[in-house]
Amino acid sequence: MAAMKDLPPQVTRIAAFDFGSNATKCAIVENKNGKVNYLAEYRVQTRLGASMDADGNISETAMRATVEAAAEMMQHCREMNVEKYLAVGTEALRKAANSGKLIEQLKQRTGLDLCVISAEEEAALTWRGMLATLENPRAEILLFDSGGASTELIYGREAVITHIHSFPLGAVTLTREYMSGEAFSETDYQLMLTYINSIINVATWKGKLLMGSGGGVVACAKVAIAGNASLQTELHNYYLDSAELMRQIELYRRCTAEERRQIPGMEADRADIILASAMIALAIVSAAEAPGLYVCTSGIRQGLIALEVRR
Repeated sequence: MAAMKDLPPQVTRIAAFDFGSNATKCAIVENKNGKVNYLAEYRVQTRLGASMDADGNISETAMRATVEAAAEMMQHCREMNVEKYLAVGTEALRKAANSGKLIEQLKQRTGLDLCVISAEEEAALTWRGMLATLENPRAEILLFDSGGASTELIYGREAVITHIHSFPLGAVTLTREYMSGEAFSETDYQLMLTYINSIINVATWKGKLLMGSGGGVVACAKVAIAGNASLQTELHNYYLDSAELMRQIELYRRCTAEERRQIPGMEADRADIILASAMIALAIVSAAEAPGLYVCTSGIRQGLIALEVRR
């Protein structure tokens, strides 16, 4: 019998899908005896949240775009010999009256079994994804994850989550609700600011280490470091201070979406919603009485993978 050290490594390829309010995302990793190596990341903007009508139904166009995006990602997965598939849906699918129809279409077209998770489960996965990136996560941390239709605040230490709170604040839904033209008017801006500040409440968590995750936070970091090419690969743990967030807000609110697309570092498909993302981030920084936030590039997909690897 071979000695334990001579046994061949156990290698599994895993794909984690996140069907969010703004985009459909997929991460493919290789798990080798508990050591995870990221192989590929895919993201397609599908805007499920923005497509919902007054009755809470996702549009047929957004459904088709989501199914097509998932089918293309599944093709990449098959080419990379993925063995395990994980798929979750968040706020838009929690709210949608016809989310079952999309789940059925995805199953028929791709074979994916999509699970719509609660806000608490979403927060727990985001927290687990964040912990997987920290070498010594002993500090008390306040983590917020801001997406297209909701923002989750998670407070805890190490693997223990003490509090979770979900706010109905998302960059996609806020932009749809408050932008009345090609650019935000002063009235649009003030109304959105008032609403955000009325919702955010982190009084009991002031003074903790603040981290922010989600595509909007990462996009703000990309704009912040656009002039420094040496930092482009160092988005994780990048420090965004309140002055930089305010600088970006003042810049975005005076531009049309097309003008924002020309800003160095800007992700073109986030140009229309980036103002709301920056405003949510600054509101949380201010409410927490923090000088800024550390950017966390991990999230739900990384949490799903970490959970699967531990099984």
